[in-house]
Amino acid sequence: LRNLKSSKVYLSILAAVGWMLFSMVWSEASLAVQWKYFYGHSRLLWLFVFVYLLQTPARAITALKWLVLGQSLVVVLSWLMWLGVPIPWTKTSLEKAVPFTSTLEQPVMSTLALVLLWNFRDHWQNLWGKPLVRGLMLLIAINVVFVMTGRTGYLVLFTFFGIELLRRLPLRHAWLAVVLPVLLAVTLYEVSPRFAQRVTEIKTNALAYQGHDVMTSEGQRIDMWYRSVLAIQKRPLLGYGVGSYPEVYRAEGGLIQDVVSAPEQQYLLWWVDSGLVGVVLLLSFFYALLDASRKLTVSASNALINTTAITFVMGLMNCPLFGVGTGEFFLLIMAALLLFRKPQS
Repeated sequence: LRNLKSSKVYLSILAAVGWMLFSMVWSEASLAVQWKYFYGHSRLLWLFVFVYLLQTPARAITALKWLVLGQSLVVVLSWLMWLGVPIPWTKTSLEKAVPFTSTLEQPVMSTLALVLLWNFRDHWQNLWGKPLVRGLMLLIAINVVFVMTGRTGYLVLFTFFGIELLRRLPLRHAWLAVVLPVLLAVTLYEVSPRFAQRVTEIKTNALAYQGHDVMTSEGQRIDMWYRSVLAIQKRPLLGYGVGSYPEVYRAEGGLIQDVVSAPEQQYLLWWVDSGLVGVVLLLSFFYALLDASRKLTVSASNALINTTAITFVMGLMNCPLFGVGTGEFFLLIMAALLLFRKPQS
């Protein structure tokens, strides 16, 4: 960790987590709830642990190798479930074809495995052969779109495609990096009944919320986001203090009867808990990662930009850096990629 003191990434994490800790001063949540939420928000600190444990590019590429192999196994199991083969330890139905986690997290994790396969493809092809690597990438991409069918998975996969197009298109054609993924989505909507069904559900369930229906994923999200915005308008700068979200949601008239721990939106959660200051510090972490990518090898730099973008986009629909498991998954990849620094001349 020789570059620890000078790295914007590490400093941004310390600033964001430190501010969240400081917000305990004005939080009205119970002390136990404050520490519980602080632990969730401080998941960013795992990046320090992963960098310390890996330390070298050789260890980093080994970690990424096993991560890719693990996610490839998940995709193979997903395809088997889609074919009707029961997998004993899975909890989801064969139709959903998600052996672990859920249709929210797993397609995103599969997309991140695709990011690593694509950006380090020369390394994997030397290790496993070109046909296997290309086959894995194709299996993962098709699986995310047609099998697991998580809508956040669609969004991050199209984000990845858009970034890769942007890298390859001349500046005057950069607009195609937005238009082509949209055209792909429209095409999939027309040719895939399952894709069309999942996308149509967004509109149907959002309209149902107008009748106060919060029994759907979309209805719940709209209600949580709406109550969050109402609360933020009252305390925009400092927020309500770490751990305050459940009570804030209830105080703003939330329609969901069960206890709501988070608004399924990373930035609204930080804004409610730690104010605009906290959100800016969280966003500085993403900026620092993009800035750090300039000092990495080409493969690692591109993969880190993809990973940062996917994490940011997923944060619009979920709290990837708050929940157990998914947050560590993202941070492990980021930590490993940060170790592929360009040789100093």
